[in-house]
Amino acid sequence: MKIHFFKIAAVMVVLAGWLTSCGEKKLSDENTDVFEENCIVKYMPHPDNCNDYMIVVENENPVYNTEYKPEQLPDEFKVDNLRVKVKFSISDKKHNCGFGGYASVVNIIKIEKQ
Repeated sequence: MKIHFFKIAAVMVVLAGWLTSCGEKKLSDENTDVFEENCIVKYMPHPDNCNDYMIVVENENPVYNTEYKPEQLPDEFKVDNLRVKVKFSISDKKHNCGFGGYASVVNIIKIEKQ
């Protein structure tokens, strides 16, 4: 009798957990990684680089700077060496930068001049 009770209780716990999780959003369903960084807009010409405007997140050591290709950069921000504050998310896309390799493409949520 005790064993039968524990089996029923275990099935009910599993069933309750399954039913309550049905409405939850999974992390993979939405892009939760949003970053806000002080950056520099740089034009990186062809052929050795990206042939477009890039957003560079500076590090104390320039070797570790991170370059991103904005999906949509408004024309008013297409100025070489412009300092900006950018809120963005990183997409799954990559941009071919020639000898520089590939840069992650970002979606700009908010951008403002500094």
